[in-house]
Amino acid sequence: MKKVHHLLLSFTALVAFELSAQPTNQDCLGAIAICQTFFAESNAYSGTGNVLNEINPATSCLASGEKNDVWYTFTVQTSGSLCFTITPNLATDDYDWAVFDLTSASCSDIFGNPALEISCNFDPATGATGPNGLGGPQNESCLTVTAGEIYVVNVSQFSPSPNGYTIDFSASGASIFDNSSPVIQTVDDTVINCGDASITFSFSESVLCSTVDDGDFTLSGPGGPYTLSGVTGAACAGGGTQEIQYTANISPAISAGGSFSLCMTSSAGITDLCGNVAPATCLPFTVAGLSISAVSIVDITCFNTSTGSATVAASGGQAPYTYVWSTSPSQTGATAVGLSGGFYAVTATDNDGCSGTITVTVLEPKVIPTSFDVTCDSLGCDGSASVSPVGGTSPYSYQWYDQSFNPLAGETNSSINNLCAGAWCVVVTDNANCKDTTCVTILLPAVNITPTLTSCIGYCDGVAALTANGGLAPFTYQWQNPLGVPIAGETDSILDSLCLGTYYLDIQTANACNLVDSVEILDPQVVDANINTFKDACFGTCDGNAAVTTSGGLSPYTYTWDDPNAQTLALATGLCAGTYIVSVTDANGCGPDIDTITIGTNPEIITTITVIDQNCDSVDGSATAVVTGGIVPYSYLWDNAGASTLANALGLFAGTNLLVVTDSSQCTDSVTVLIGYADSAKAMINVDQPITCTGLCDGELSVVGISGDTIVSQVWSIKDTVPSIDSLCPDTSFSVTAYNQDGCPTVLTVLLTEPELITSTISSSSETSCNSQDGSITLSPAGGTPPYTFTWSPVISTTASVGNLSAGTYSVTLDDANNCPPDSQTATLAVPPPIVPATVPAPASCFGFMDGSVIASITSGGASPYTFTWDASGSVAGTDSTSSNTVLGAGTYTVSVTDINNCPITTSSSVVVEPDQINTVLNFYCINGEGAISSTTTGGTPGYDYIWSNGSIFSELTLLDPGTYSVTVTDVVNCPPDEETVVVLPCDVEIPTAFTPNDDGENDLWDLKNLQFFAESQISVYNRWGDLVYKTTGYDNPWDGKHRATGIDLPTAVYYYVIENVAEDYVAEGSRLVGYVTIVRP
Repeated sequence: MKKVHHLLLSFTALVAFELSAQPTNQDCLGAIAICQTFFAESNAYSGTGNVLNEINPATSCLASGEKNDVWYTFTVQTSGSLCFTITPNLATDDYDWAVFDLTSASCSDIFGNPALEISCNFDPATGATGPNGLGGPQNESCLTVTAGEIYVVNVSQFSPSPNGYTIDFSASGASIFDNSSPVIQTVDDTVINCGDASITFSFSESVLCSTVDDGDFTLSGPGGPYTLSGVTGAACAGGGTQEIQYTANISPAISAGGSFSLCMTSSAGITDLCGNVAPATCLPFTVAGLSISAVSIVDITCFNTSTGSATVAASGGQAPYTYVWSTSPSQTGATAVGLSGGFYAVTATDNDGCSGTITVTVLEPKVIPTSFDVTCDSLGCDGSASVSPVGGTSPYSYQWYDQSFNPLAGETNSSINNLCAGAWCVVVTDNANCKDTTCVTILLPAVNITPTLTSCIGYCDGVAALTANGGLAPFTYQWQNPLGVPIAGETDSILDSLCLGTYYLDIQTANACNLVDSVEILDPQVVDANINTFKDACFGTCDGNAAVTTSGGLSPYTYTWDDPNAQTLALATGLCAGTYIVSVTDANGCGPDIDTITIGTNPEIITTITVIDQNCDSVDGSATAVVTGGIVPYSYLWDNAGASTLANALGLFAGTNLLVVTDSSQCTDSVTVLIGYADSAKAMINVDQPITCTGLCDGELSVVGISGDTIVSQVWSIKDTVPSIDSLCPDTSFSVTAYNQDGCPTVLTVLLTEPELITSTISSSSETSCNSQDGSITLSPAGGTPPYTFTWSPVISTTASVGNLSAGTYSVTLDDANNCPPDSQTATLAVPPPIVPATVPAPASCFGFMDGSVIASITSGGASPYTFTWDASGSVAGTDSTSSNTVLGAGTYTVSVTDINNCPITTSSSVVVEPDQINTVLNFYCINGEGAISSTTTGGTPGYDYIWSNGSIFSELTLLDPGTYSVTVTDVVNCPPDEETVVVLPCDVEIPTAFTPNDDGENDLWDLKNLQFFAESQISVYNRWGDLVYKTTGYDNPWDGKHRATGIDLPTAVYYYVIENVAEDYVAEGSRLVGYVTIVRP
């Protein structure tokens, strides 16, 4: 039986030899990679390729050497058996073959090393050949191979034939297919040294030379960046198509040892012989470089000196060596001197330019740090200081210095006393004569406390804030109340919520200095408001005022008066007589302070006038004023030409004069004085022609004498001097001065007006009802001059109202008595709106049921009651404006409606629908080799219930055995159910891959299980040449391995079958099944 495996290929490097041209598939170097189980060569090869002397006929079983041959190659992926069959396309052709193990060898080794040939066939028998276990002299047993081994297979044709052959590896138990991507597997780091300018590396398998390019690789490491070029392999350079080991040039040359990475880029596209693309991966490796070691280090003696030195030595690389230190200036020997404490880098470079760097550390002793214990100067030069050194080398000596760094005689101990405020220094020397100088400051504390007043008298919101300097921080505080008692918890530099009084503060510095200070908290002055100026109101007015002056508190101040305007300024104005209160608060809201003022009223000024009229022929009018009330003295001012300032005024013209009297409080009284004529003319103005229409200037006036006077002359305000004037415009006052026979005048005035513009409105109208003439329209006139004239159209009428109208448009023109421009209006009596019925259907509950209905109602139009007439009735009921029709089946129903006025009939239709009849479609299918039924239900009202013959209540069934299944489906409203049945068939046809028709009673027939259920199925079997050897429709009688025409037993072989017309609804593979079956005979 043939077994098919998908296997992983890899390839070894094949080295070119005796190469006359580029290798082809007929050369070992150009061997075809085994990337599939079956190769079909339709045309035979001719000749032996371009590489000569590949197989030695003297040592190989291929006694004729290569003849019309081709080469195949593969790498074993998993261990097992290697089996293949070479089958000529023409049965009389003779093919020979040989298998060579190149796991540890190359193509060039085959000719001289017979041991590489592990299996071979050179036999004159024609037909199929190969190590496949078949009997006959031309065949050999399958080979046992191990994962990782590399083989090539040579196939030669002894007698030239153009017909070709097939080679089939499907019977192999080992995996020989390559489906793994190549990767860089090794770098020859044993031959890479500092200074090298090339690198050699190997892939996990051979890759195609044509897919390798310089840009496919990057190299990173110390001394980079590096560029690779000229990437090639020996086989590639010799014209081969594949190679496993490649060499690349490095630029610049490697200049330092360390860790390196050789990487393939993501766009490389390097491909093995089976088309697997190399991924973007990296291979790390190490390059041995120059080594440097420290020989000796001399540390410094005292802190911050430069007495150290260091010596290093280089090894490896190529002598001689040069050195560069990181000192300043740089030193270049193996030894660096004059070093301070710290880290130093030294780089050594050999004769090839390779370098290495190490860091050496020169130590120095610790500084002689000192700590001080210092007291302050609080009572006058009573400070002290002591020093405690650490580090260096004990014992220590001391010398103290003053602020000018003068040594203090006798002060050679670690402590010193009686110090004033200021700076003091000490030099500490250790046993190695290393020195450290440290200074300290003796502080004199100073304190300043800033008080903040309380916001108002009696408030306790004062604040005391401390500013302290001098002394040694941090400071500690303790506040005390005015009685000197410490205030619990008040240990901050600020004390708040203070009442009037004196508070004390005890301050302690970090070096035990102590100081006591005090602060006084005061209240602000009281807010004091006084109204100190005011003015009484004049009689009958509100012009009094009052002003307040404020002191104390904190400005600005806020004022609130209780006058009607609630004034908020210090000066209140416009005051009437009465008592007023002002409330004043300061910026802190303290107060308020209140003051009161009473505004009085000055006496009324009363002026009495005595008038003497003007005589007609002279300007001799006069007036005298007599004043009482007010507050004397008075002043007078007349508005006559002389602007008299006396109580009497002379020489006044007839007419109006004004006198203003002012008293001493600036209150005033104004009096109008009329001076007449001693004897005036008697006359009147006649309106001879009033204004007739709006906008016209057709008025006429005249002046005439009355009561015996004769008007002898006149002067109109429009400068005319005739008795009558005309063409006068409206809304104008016309005056005339008329003189009588004695020369005395009189002044007369008249106002001419115009009538309003003629206007009209439709004051009422009534709509017509259908089939009637009962409408009416009324017009309301305005403006113009009555009586009015009404002209209607199209009806004939001269009154304000018309009736008995039908629907339509009517117009009316309005004229007045003066034939002024008329006004017109239009009114439309509308046709009554049509009756608009609406119908709402309700569906039948189930298919064929008579329980639908339609309800009709009136949306608009017409007049109640309405009459409803149905075209088909079930059960009709209703009111004056609705009607219902019930007990209806599916269909269209129409209702006709008219109203009480027999207006035109209107109809409306509705469709009563019914749900479709419940219908369920069952679908048999297979899932995971098991029968299943799905259902699709339509009609009725969704919300279906299922009851299956096997008791299930679900819409789908699974895990079913073959058989007949039925279901009853009902909907949510229990309409008549649907009942359906389906047959479940087997879900798969089981097809054996081999049988042994040898009449031993076991496996003699090709038994296709379950195919008997498919009566229309058609089975066809073909041999390897495509000849039909068996065919049947249906499968009641399984195949016994005999030829369909001759009845002769068919030989052991693999046959190709096609099974058609297997319903794809029932078989998971589909309606057409294809595959291979093997007949095995002993």
